[in-house]
Amino acid sequence: MSYLHSAPSIGRFVPKEQHVFWGERVSELLQIVAISHGFDLMRLGASEAYRLKGFLDTLEQNDYPELADWNDRVFACTRLTCRVELEKYMLEGMPKS
Repeated sequence: MSYLHSAPSIGRFVPKEQHVFWGERVSELLQIVAISHGFDLMRLGASEAYRLKGFLDTLEQNDYPELADWNDRVFACTRLTCRVELEKYMLEGMPKS
């Protein structure tokens, strides 16, 4: 899953010591959505990527109990980072069919 949350693209304006925090949050959010909706992030094809993007576009924090303790700003930034990373993956890293 490293292709979805590479450190250089996570918050270029975030101090280096915080990259781990943001990387973990991105990974955690993707895992929560994947488990809840039956995605296999290791075998994410084009149709699944677009489906996952749809969930990320409409993701609401209160729909997932696992996110209840997340700060609203952390959730919003993590969600945006997930969307950007997924779009980048869809443009650059999608396995050729």
